[in-house]
Amino acid sequence: MRMVDAIFYDGRCALCHALVRFTAAQDRHGRFLFAPLGGAWFTETVPESQRGALPDSVVVRVCDGRLLSKGAAVRHILKQLGPPWSFFAALAGWLPGYALDALYDRVALSRRRRPPPAEACPVVPPELRGRFRS
Repeated sequence: MRMVDAIFYDGRCALCHALVRFTAAQDRHGRFLFAPLGGAWFTETVPESQRGALPDSVVVRVCDGRLLSKGAAVRHILKQLGPPWSFFAALAGWLPGYALDALYDRVALSRRRRPPPAEACPVVPPELRGRFRS
């Protein structure tokens, strides 16, 4: 079985939904699985000792078990998507981690001002259904 990374997202966040939709559309090689934060698969695959320290936005569990959040998570996603998105990941790599997280936090401030997604569970196209977990 091929190892893939998992993207855990806040299902009430419009920006998280946008990132999931973008990633699913751009991930031509099926490098990612998707699941909501707090869902059954999340609680099964992320140890309880680590869950409390995670933000309520986007978290990536890399196939080697590491958990990435904030700027590191977005950078990893872009890198895995390949060109042209990996170019932006390389640019972000020039920023120190604290600066990338500050930029992430700045963008994430708008998530509180945006309405939650109209559909709590949008209809997933048949060809992507195997990549979503509950």
